[in-house]
Amino acid sequence: MPCSRLKARTAVAAIAAGGSCVSVAFATPPMLPGAWRQTVVVEVMDNETKVFTKLSENSTTACFTAEARAQPPLSSEKIDRAGGRCEPIEREAKQDGSSEVWRISCQAANGKKYRMVSELTYSASSMLNVLRSVSEYEGEVIEGRVTTQSERVGECKPDMPN
Repeated sequence: MPCSRLKARTAVAAIAAGGSCVSVAFATPPMLPGAWRQTVVVEVMDNETKVFTKLSENSTTACFTAEARAQPPLSSEKIDRAGGRCEPIEREAKQDGSSEVWRISCQAANGKKYRMVSELTYSASSMLNVLRSVSEYEGEVIEGRVTTQSERVGECKPDMPN
């Protein structure tokens, strides 16, 4: 696998993991608490063909609580990124009742620049989130896309993660 492809896989995987980049939680949409089935598809753009290639697809079921709905979609705290800490330098959110668009840009201590746009569409029992990301460092650009499709599948069970 070419080195840039490996870097792309790592960068997009970090975005998909949510822990080391922007965590887009459910803001205040009218989504019902309960068990939700979530399918996440991680893709990276091939710089030569300009076509997205699927790196992974995973499905899980988790309990979505009322407390989770109360969490802000983007934290104002520093965002951890590989190679340094990153302060948001641009953040914009638009809401229209059944959709939201979140934009964030930042620059890490090592000079890497990141831009992310999260577009959410939701109803009481379904949600689609498309997170597009671009990272730039020393002339190399890596574009990624993480698509999350979720649907409510019933009530939470005691052993279900949340």
